[in-house]
Amino acid sequence: MPRTLAYASAFAALLLVPSSAHADSIAVTAGTGFLYWDGSLTSIHLSSADSSFVIEPYAGAHGSLTGGSTADVSTTIPVTNGGNHPLPETYRGQQYQAWVSGSLQIVARPFAVPHTAPAAEGTFQSFSTTFTMTGTVTAWATSDRTGTPLFSTSVTGGGTLNTGPYRVTGDSYVQRNGDSLEFSTPSSPPCSTWKSSDVGSVGLGGASTCDPIRLSGSGADIWGTADAFQFLWQPITGDGELVATLTSPVANSGTGGTSPYAKAGLMIRQSLDPGAPEVILDVRPGGGIEFMTRSLTGGQTAFLAGGGTMFPVWLRLTRRGGTVTASTSSDGNSWTTVGSTNGPAGDALIGLAVTSHDNSARDSAAFSNLGLWRLPGGWSQQDIGAVGRNGTATAGDDVFTVTGAGSDIWGTADAFDAVTQTAAGDTTIIARVVDETNTHMFAKAGIAMGLLSTDAARVLLDTRPDGNIEFMARLADGGTMSFLGGASTTLPVWLRLARVGDQFTASLSPDGAAWTTIGTVNVVIPATVRGGLVVNSHDPSTLSTSTFDHVAITASGASAIGTGGLSAGANLQRDPGFELDTPPAFATPGWVADAARQSPAKSESAEPHSGSANGACRTVSSLDCGIYQDVAAPADGTYTFSAFANASRAGAWVGVKRQRHGRAVGAHRSGCRRRVRRLLDVVRGAGG
Repeated sequence: MPRTLAYASAFAALLLVPSSAHADSIAVTAGTGFLYWDGSLTSIHLSSADSSFVIEPYAGAHGSLTGGSTADVSTTIPVTNGGNHPLPETYRGQQYQAWVSGSLQIVARPFAVPHTAPAAEGTFQSFSTTFTMTGTVTAWATSDRTGTPLFSTSVTGGGTLNTGPYRVTGDSYVQRNGDSLEFSTPSSPPCSTWKSSDVGSVGLGGASTCDPIRLSGSGADIWGTADAFQFLWQPITGDGELVATLTSPVANSGTGGTSPYAKAGLMIRQSLDPGAPEVILDVRPGGGIEFMTRSLTGGQTAFLAGGGTMFPVWLRLTRRGGTVTASTSSDGNSWTTVGSTNGPAGDALIGLAVTSHDNSARDSAAFSNLGLWRLPGGWSQQDIGAVGRNGTATAGDDVFTVTGAGSDIWGTADAFDAVTQTAAGDTTIIARVVDETNTHMFAKAGIAMGLLSTDAARVLLDTRPDGNIEFMARLADGGTMSFLGGASTTLPVWLRLARVGDQFTASLSPDGAAWTTIGTVNVVIPATVRGGLVVNSHDPSTLSTSTFDHVAITASGASAIGTGGLSAGANLQRDPGFELDTPPAFATPGWVADAARQSPAKSESAEPHSGSANGACRTVSSLDCGIYQDVAAPADGTYTFSAFANASRAGAWVGVKRQRHGRAVGAHRSGCRRRVRRLLDVVRGAGG
C-alpha cells in the first residue's frame, strides 16, 4: 500500500563466531544492481563503511503492468552464484575470494499505473519507486558451500528502484529491459526519535534499541490496576495509526524460561503513570492475541477480545476520535479486526510495549515494519462513501500527507478520503497542494466544507493532476454536484475557500499573497460542519497520495489552527490541561511558551506529575527556556501557587519564579479581575 511507512533498518553486534544465525548485520550505504527481464545472469554491488559484496544472481524482472492497477514490484533475489568462480568480497575490512549464498528481499513502495494514452501505442515508459531491503549473505571457501563459512551476516538497505522501460501495448506496459536498483545512505532508523521508558515497578531495567527495533523489558504484567513494562513511545494528540510486525514470540533475554503470560504488542495510554488509562493489542509467547483496556485511572484492566496467530504477525492500532480499533494481519495488506473500544483521547502516548510477567526476568521482542501516522489535535481522518481501499493521513512539520481512493466527488453521492476539523460559523480554509498522484485525469486533491455523509451538501475547491482547478458544490443533501468554475495552473498551488453566512467564495494563488477569485455560490448548510482536506483517486482499486502544506482553518475572529496548534502571533496552546483532567475555570489559557526565551516550550502529556498534562522545556543545548500560565483571579486575597519541577539530566536548572503584573481586563465595585503571570522562580538542581 502506498503509505508513508517508516521501515526498520537492522544492525547489531559483530559476529565473533561465524554462524547461520546472522547475529551480525550490515547497513548498506551505497550500491547498484540490475535485474534482466529474461532472468539472465546479472550483478549487484553492495557496500558499507567497512564491507562490500559482489553478487551474481539469475533473477528476472516483472513482465507487464496494466493501466489503472497498483503495481507492487517487490521481489526476492537469490544470492547464490553459479559456482563457476569465486567473487571478491570484503567483510569488516577483511578481503576474501568466496562463493556466496543467501537471498535479498526487496520491498518496493507500490505505485499507481496510469492508463495509457490512445496515441501512446508502441512508445516506451519507465517507472520509479522507493524500496527497502533485508537479506543474508554467507561466504564459503569452496564452491560446494560446505564446512564452516568464512562469514555470515544480515544486510539491510534501501534506495530507488527504476523499472522498465516498458513498451506500451493497448492499456498495458510490456517490459523490454529490467529493473535497476540504486542504494543510498539510509535515513535515521525510525525509532531513533522515539522515547524509551520503564513504566511502573519493573524489577529489572528495560531498554529499547533501533538496531534492529528490539524491546527488552521486565515487569509483573500489563493487567490489573497498575502496569509494569518497557515502553517505546511517541506523543499523539489527534487521530493516528500505529503498525508494526512482531517478528517472533517474546522470549527471555537470557537462559531462563519465558512466562506464558509475557506480552509484546502495541499500546495507546494517557501517560506514563502505571495506572493510566490505556488500550493494548498484544501477543503472548504461544500466539494468543489479547485486546484489552483500562478505561479509568487506577481502574481494573478488562479483556475485550482475542484469538490466535502464527509468527510473524502484523499488528495495528487505529485511533479515530475517541475510538481505538485493533487489527491483525499475516501480510500487512489484508486485515482482520480484533475489536474496538473507547480509548484515551486528546494528548496521549502511542508505541510498542513488552512485559516479562516476572520482575526477576527480562524478556525481549523484535519488531519490524514500524509505521506511525498521526494528526494534530482537532483533526480527524475518515473515508467517506464506498472508497474501495482505506485511506490514511499523517501530519508533521506543517505538512499533511493524505492517501485516499474512491470513484469520484460528483453526482449524487461521493467517495473520497477526508481530513477535517470542526468549522463553525464564518470560516476560511487555506491549503497549498504540493503534489498529487496521477491515478486518473479526474483524481482530486483540495479543500471542502460540509457534513461528512456521502450525499451531503458540500462545497469543494480542488485541483486535478493536470493542474485543472474545479470549484463545485452540491446545493442540497441528495442533490447533484454542480461545476461552478475553474482555472488552469501548475502545482504547487494555493487554494482558499471562505464562508460568510451561506455564501462561499473560492480563490487560488501561486504564492499565497496574490489571490484570484474563481467563483461564489450560496449553499444552505448547518452553521457547524466539517472542513479540511479531501483526496480522491477516481478509482476504488487505487490509492492516490497528495501532500498539503500551509494548512490553516480560521474561524471569524479567531486565529488559524494548523498542524502545530494556533498560528504565529496567537500565544495560546491547545488542550492545556493544567495538570488536571478537567481544567478549572481560572486555568485558561493554560501553559504558554515564553516567546522571549531561546528554546520553545510546549504543553504535553509525556510526564504529568499528577494530572493529564505538563509544561515542558526540552532541549539538548544550553538554551534558556520558559513557560507560564495566565490566570484570572480577584484583585484581593491570598493565593497559593504550587509547581513540581524536574530535570532529566545533570546540569539542567529548573524551578519557579514569581512575577506579578497587573492589567485590568474588567472592573466594577464588587471587585476587578486582573491578569496574574506566574513564572518559574526557585532554582533547583537536576532531578529535584
